[in-house]
Amino acid sequence: MTSDKTDRGIINGFFPHRQPRGACAIWTAGPTLWAHVAHALGFSVRRIETPHKLFRQTMASFFPTVRSAAGSMRSTIRGVDIVFSDQVTVDALCRDPSTDWAGIHVPFIFSAAPGSLLHPPPGWRCITKSQIPHHAVGGSTTGCYDMGLLAPQELLRHPEILPDMPVQPWAPLDSLLNSVVSAAPLDSALLQHLSDHPPRIQGPAPIVHVRRLLHPRGLAPPNAGTLNVIAPCVFNVGKLGIRKLTSAELAGLADAPILLIEYCTKRLGSDGMAMLHECCSGHPSKVLLQGGDYLLSTFFRGGFGSNRNSSDTTVGNKQATVAHVKDSRFLYIHQARVLASHSTPEEELDLSALASVVKQEGQKADDDPVPTHMWDAMFLRSGVELSGQAGSLGLYNLMSKWNQAEVMITVPRASDPRDCNFSDTQLKDPVELPKWRWALLKIRSAALRYWRRRVTRSFFEHIHDSLPKAVRSRLNGGMDSWIEARGGRTWVLDRRKRRIEVFRPPFVWKEGARAIYKENWKLQREHSPNVGRTFEAAADCIYRAANSVWWDWTEGSALLFWRWPESHVLWARDGQPHYLIGDLPRFRKAQKKPRSEEEQKKVVEKFGKVRRKRYVDVGRVTSITHVFSVPKGRSDIRLVYNGTSSGLNDALWAPRFGLPMLEDTIRSLLPNYFQCDLDVGEMFLCFNLGMDLRPYAGVDITYMRNTSRATQEEWEKGRDRTWERWHRNFMGMKDSPYRSIQLMLMMKKLAYGKRTDQNNPYQWERVELNLPGSEDYDPTLPWIMKVRMDGHLACEIYVYVDDCRITGWSKLECWRAARRLSGILNFLGCQDAFRKRTEPVVEAGPWSGGVTSTAGMVLVTVTIEKWKKTRALVEELNQMIQEDSRKLPRKRLEEIRGFLNYVARTYKWMNPYIKGMHLTIDGWRKDRDMDGYRKFVNEAAIKQAEKDMAAGLEVDLGSFCFREEGEEEEEKIPEFVEVKSRLVSDVDALMRLTGGDTPATQHSRAREVLVGYLMGDASGDGFGNGIWDANGVEFEAGNWKEEWKRKSSNFRESHNLVTKVEALAKEGKLTDRELFIFTDNTTFEGTFYKGHSKTSKDITELILRLRCVERECGALIHVIHIAGTRMKMAGVDGLSRGDLLEGIMAGKNPWSTIPLNEDANARTNGRVEKWIRSWWADKSGRAWCEVGSDTVRYESAELNKLNPDDWFNLQEIKGHRLWIPPPAAMSTVMEVFNEDRIINPHLTHIFAVPRLMTHLWRKRLFKNADLQFYVSAGAPFWPRSMHEPLTIVVILPLAHVKNYRGPWIAKLTPKTRQLGEYLDAQFKNPSEYGRTECHDMESSVFDVWEDEHQWSRNLLSQFLHQQVNFPPVSSGLLRGMLPSLRGLPVSNSEDPRRGGRGRKRLRD
Repeated sequence: MTSDKTDRGIINGFFPHRQPRGACAIWTAGPTLWAHVAHALGFSVRRIETPHKLFRQTMASFFPTVRSAAGSMRSTIRGVDIVFSDQVTVDALCRDPSTDWAGIHVPFIFSAAPGSLLHPPPGWRCITKSQIPHHAVGGSTTGCYDMGLLAPQELLRHPEILPDMPVQPWAPLDSLLNSVVSAAPLDSALLQHLSDHPPRIQGPAPIVHVRRLLHPRGLAPPNAGTLNVIAPCVFNVGKLGIRKLTSAELAGLADAPILLIEYCTKRLGSDGMAMLHECCSGHPSKVLLQGGDYLLSTFFRGGFGSNRNSSDTTVGNKQATVAHVKDSRFLYIHQARVLASHSTPEEELDLSALASVVKQEGQKADDDPVPTHMWDAMFLRSGVELSGQAGSLGLYNLMSKWNQAEVMITVPRASDPRDCNFSDTQLKDPVELPKWRWALLKIRSAALRYWRRRVTRSFFEHIHDSLPKAVRSRLNGGMDSWIEARGGRTWVLDRRKRRIEVFRPPFVWKEGARAIYKENWKLQREHSPNVGRTFEAAADCIYRAANSVWWDWTEGSALLFWRWPESHVLWARDGQPHYLIGDLPRFRKAQKKPRSEEEQKKVVEKFGKVRRKRYVDVGRVTSITHVFSVPKGRSDIRLVYNGTSSGLNDALWAPRFGLPMLEDTIRSLLPNYFQCDLDVGEMFLCFNLGMDLRPYAGVDITYMRNTSRATQEEWEKGRDRTWERWHRNFMGMKDSPYRSIQLMLMMKKLAYGKRTDQNNPYQWERVELNLPGSEDYDPTLPWIMKVRMDGHLACEIYVYVDDCRITGWSKLECWRAARRLSGILNFLGCQDAFRKRTEPVVEAGPWSGGVTSTAGMVLVTVTIEKWKKTRALVEELNQMIQEDSRKLPRKRLEEIRGFLNYVARTYKWMNPYIKGMHLTIDGWRKDRDMDGYRKFVNEAAIKQAEKDMAAGLEVDLGSFCFREEGEEEEEKIPEFVEVKSRLVSDVDALMRLTGGDTPATQHSRAREVLVGYLMGDASGDGFGNGIWDANGVEFEAGNWKEEWKRKSSNFRESHNLVTKVEALAKEGKLTDRELFIFTDNTTFEGTFYKGHSKTSKDITELILRLRCVERECGALIHVIHIAGTRMKMAGVDGLSRGDLLEGIMAGKNPWSTIPLNEDANARTNGRVEKWIRSWWADKSGRAWCEVGSDTVRYESAELNKLNPDDWFNLQEIKGHRLWIPPPAAMSTVMEVFNEDRIINPHLTHIFAVPRLMTHLWRKRLFKNADLQFYVSAGAPFWPRSMHEPLTIVVILPLAHVKNYRGPWIAKLTPKTRQLGEYLDAQFKNPSEYGRTECHDMESSVFDVWEDEHQWSRNLLSQFLHQQVNFPPVSSGLLRGMLPSLRGLPVSNSEDPRRGGRGRKRLRD
């Protein structure tokens, strides 16, 4: 095969995955390369018979199945199918009269000496293949070799015509030379001669000499080891030198495997070098491989290698797809999905009269009506399902009358919205409803009365339960003994003696009962903790509940704190404490008056809603904040609450937290699954501001209230103070998002309930891992799945601030899940914005920036309006650059960037191409270079500058004066900025990627069952790549042309992979497929995810081509960096040099080379966990975080290793977290970790993850890390055979400390950062610190760890014990003594006194 990047052709081929051919024995007179060749031929090496002891031991380390033979022939061939040998051994056996050939039935394949004659025993035949040119089988020398076959006559077949051996392109000598080996420099005359007269390659086997020097562009003669060679040398002028070949290069000429060369040279010393020399003094391995394959294929049935064409087994093969699904361990999930897609009686309903409610782009107005018909329609759908069950209410019969004429009932307008008889906010005017809908209205009215009563009673039950047992025993009687039923509707006479109907109270006090009740009440108040604040807050909650209607909290909401878990009661009642990093301000600058009377009216109206609901109320004010308005649309305004101008935000600190992305929701979706949306009403205002901060969050209401006594509403009368203060979290305060989301996520966890309850819509049985890297990976399914007992994926909740996305396998199940979440929110006193609720559909509306559709397949896109705007903004950017590249309006660029950032949440391929806007917008700052990048100065430069200053030299100090974090810019922010070079290329890329009138679709999952894995290497003078799937392995290899060699290695690596992907796409093998690309080049991986290379425009263009392929084919492409040693182990590094003896090329299971699905503990047999626990606790087992043995704890001090089931059940796990997940699972792990960190900041988290697939997790994890470092491969618990470093991250507890002003996290302390850097250096270079490097999982090496690696345990243990003195950590450990979420489950329906049947579903 020819190519424009090589002048000697490309070696390519395909071989299917195969079972081992059998066992073999190696019987030679000395060291040989037969063991690796036999493995490549498909044989398992069982025995090695040779007098060379070191060679036997070395082969045993490469082939675990090897056993040393006892020396006799029968013991050598026992249990093997073939023997690989040499001429000396076979000739000796034939000459030995004691050899029992009658009992031998295995063939011998041996390396034959040229011209030698072998006399086979009777009944045997000897066949010789003579004069096999080494260069004709892909080698680099001109030597010719013979191969022989000795076998019984009955085993052989005799072809009429002997086929020719296939000829492979030869590899030049320079493909084996090491350019970092010192060499004598060439004289100037020879350099000029080489420049003027480049050597010509002539003939099929050229040896090129220049002035008696061997030139590397040709082949090497057999005596190359004695010749001087012109070799590349990076240390010389002209990059060339003269030297002899090294031992490793001579081994390369004999095609010795790279791993064998490294093992002998680096681990065995001089003895290993001598053994390697003996191995390579015989036949080259390519001759052994091709010659042995020829003899097996020609004279035996079924030889190595097949003529099967890879095009016959493309991914589009339906039979392969069906077979894979049939044999999949996830078959039950596919079956459940198919069964769910069949029609059900529920789908036969004609609900055309009730319009569907789907979320649209934009925000609903505050006064939009609630789509009550949606609840009515879902009531009917639920009835159909219940109609076939025992105890049904006959709702199916009710449904059957849907299309018949029904009696319409006129429902009058409610005079008081709080009237339970007509508690529907829709009833502003009389309406006509069918009788069945009128009945639902009456049911809701009764349920509202019940709910109001339960709110009050539950509080008194809470007070009663919180009393000491001795006090409870002193209480007399109960409600039943104090009152009696009486009253109702009766007739009385009025003053004019007319009979009128009146309503008497249904209950009256019994005689003396009121006094007993007052005494009991007094007793409870005296013994209740913090009685004043508790009853004050409860009164506010009960008032708001009593004035609410079915669809709205008309007087605003308040958290019903007594219903929360015990650990969070105070937070729900008084708000969480605030983290302070400075003194609170005393800002008293008056509020500015609105610009016009019309604007002031709008301000009074909008701010009046907040004041009417008493989110802003009277109280002591020390400092105020400002409020200002901005235009909203053409005639409306939006109020902005400013916590910055007063200095309040400067005094606050908020922990970092992550929000779910649209791609996170994909794990709970399959084709034809349903989604609906639930919005939290007044999200921030639902949660209380901290009591200590309220005086510093005042508001000057001089111009934001109605001062006219005549027109004042009742609620405003008496509130005459000029200053009032915030009582709730408000938008514009720094920590409001964190505080609000913290409690919102708590409610989400409570909504999940008991996962084993079959009536719970969020039930699930187990977690299934379907990770890439496993042989049974199914790319049509999510990587991580919560699976129910019926085989469906569990319902899920995703919370993006106030927007909740609920997923479910059916319409009804999704609706039930949303209804349960709504019930928990209202049960705990949080608002559900019913007007924003949407119906469960397969094509849901926008959420978190994008739109997800499950109709037929799972796709992610954006709305047509957003797509049009995106294209318009990109075109606007292009025009702005063309008109004036030196004067771009910075403010407009920021607006465009903000919108594109939002769109990039949906399209992963867009995010890398927004970098140019960042550089252009901030490129004017003094700490940026000409291209807009931030300047960095390394420590060496700073130290050199200090030395120069000490010596009196002039130093440019300006280059070291960069802006510190949070430092104000001295320069004035410019109105216009200059275009940076990257913006131009980014806009060109965006123009290409956003082409087309219809929105681009992002495939979230492959449609085809087969998945491809591509691994390539091209850093040297050659290139190679191998791609495999469930059918087999396809490979190609070659040597670069001379002009290609002059290009950068980064470009050659990128080009090798990108052109292969483009070729696959052209052949149709990537359509709707998933492809994993593995590379040991960090530049290629980084550029793929960043979209741009700062140093190479060519690589940037290659990545853009790759992204275009991804879009056009609908493919999912992942680029994953792996260690160079793993590339060697996989055999692809050797493939770029024409080596076919290692890794997947030698028949190794390719999936075993990419452990994306294996965690660090499984790969090391538990050693990683053992090492971590050694510094978590001392030798006595006492953990560093133990507070006291006599202290009752609700959180355990133990470190809990989390398994996949625990990831989604963290609310039930007591104690600190140890995360050791597979790299491919880290995206979901980060999702659940973020939530757990927000809910339980007082817990420690330790991560141990191999450095693979880092684009999914490293950036997010490191932002939370207090201590982070890498354990380079070579430690006893993480040996060299692990290849990539092990990432260790420690995240310490965090809790509030009164009167403390920071820092709040240990990451900000210099000692922590220095410790991480020190650990990195120690693990990276163990030999520099006198420690032994561990190469594999030998148990004997690990046993000495206690002595040799005690240093790491001591350092980390000391670090953890020091953190006990760090106030936020020690406070977090003490908080673990409080009852946690596990202490009091809200969904406990077994205690009727604490909720009974009302706890399960309080509001529809």
